[in-house]
Amino acid sequence: MKRVFLALALLGLLCSSAFATEAIKEGRGKLSVSGSASFQRNDVEIDTLILATEVGYFVVDDLEVAVKAMGMMAEADGTDMTMMSGLLSMKYHVETESPMIPYVGPQVALVYVDYGIDDDTSFGWGGFAGVDFFVTENVSLFVEYNLLLAEVVGQDYMQHALNFGMSLFW
Repeated sequence: MKRVFLALALLGLLCSSAFATEAIKEGRGKLSVSGSASFQRNDVEIDTLILATEVGYFVVDDLEVAVKAMGMMAEADGTDMTMMSGLLSMKYHVETESPMIPYVGPQVALVYVDYGIDDDTSFGWGGFAGVDFFVTENVSLFVEYNLLLAEVVGQDYMQHALNFGMSLFW
């Protein structure tokens, strides 16, 4: 039974490679949802949940301009923290002959952080790299590393996130 499932999965991968590159052509749109969680235990104990949604448009083949709304809820040593960001990004997708399409790009952000006793709004910037795995002509699953840098409440802020999500292309 495992061999049959594996054979069908491999056949699906081979068949899906033809349409993966069609999804990243000029004039196509994209809607994505993603999330991640982290549990850091260094000097400060931090538990984090990040949820995001993104809308993108391919201005030319392989180049997407996207707007993302991201929210983060965290608890750091018993203090609740909330962060909301609006991000603008450019993604360059590397065309391949497989259903896996890697991408990379820069981003700028407007970041609002509420530490419970203090809050701040600032501009941020960063970058990301990821890979879309197309499961159908218009649907992909993805994994993405995201780095966001900002100065909030007078302190340098650096967020590393490994996001998992799904995208719908039209």
